[in-house]
Amino acid sequence: MIRTIIERFDIYLLVLSLAAGILVAYFDAKKFKKQDKPVAYKQARYLGIGVAAVAIIFYIIRFMVV
Repeated sequence: MIRTIIERFDIYLLVLSLAAGILVAYFDAKKFKKQDKPVAYKQARYLGIGVAAVAIIFYIIRFMVV
């Protein structure tokens, strides 16, 4: 099952995941910082960076497995 998930992780999904991660990490976090919500600001940063990192890791693993 993990192998099929990794095989389907191509460039389009990578770009979409990176875009979503960047949007959350930058724009949403910026909005939360202006609204004086430090907890939401940190969570948005970590979540956005985490999504982008996981996307890159899956994309690299895809070439090792397939």
